[in-house]
Amino acid sequence: HTTLLYNKAAVVLVMIYAYLPFGILPIYAAAAKFEWQLLEAAVDLGCSNFRAFCKVFIPGIRRGVITALIMVFIPAMGAYVIPDLVGSPSSELLSNKIVQKTLIVRNIPEASALALMLAVAILLPIIVIFLFQKRPLGNRAGRSVE
Repeated sequence: HTTLLYNKAAVVLVMIYAYLPFGILPIYAAAAKFEWQLLEAAVDLGCSNFRAFCKVFIPGIRRGVITALIMVFIPAMGAYVIPDLVGSPSSELLSNKIVQKTLIVRNIPEASALALMLAVAILLPIIVIFLFQKRPLGNRAGRSVE
C-alpha cells in the first residue's frame, strides 16, 4: 500500500507541477520567434523530421532552454515549503536545513554557512552557463563593444 503523500516522489511531482510554468514560458517565447522555414528547409535537404528537430529547432531555441533551466533551477533550489508539506522527514533539501537551523535550533552561524553554500550552488552553474556562451557578456544584443 503506497501513499501519494509523505515520500520523495510526491516532492518531485509537486515541484514539477509548481515550476513547470517557469520552464514552459521561456521556451514558448523562444519558439514563437523561431523561423519555421528552417525546419522545412532541413527536411527538404534530406533530414528526417526528428533529425531536423534535434539539429535545427533545439539549437534555434537554445537561449529559451537556457533561460528555462535558470528560471526553474533558482526557485527549486530555494524551495522549502514543498518538502515540508508533502515530503517525509528524510526528504529535506538544503533550504529546509537553513530554515531549521535559523528558526528551530537558532544556530545562526551554521545557517549562514548553509546559506552561503546554497548561494554558491546557485551561482556556480549560472556562471558556467554564461562562460560557455559563444558571445561575451558585454555583446548580448549583437552590438559591437568599443
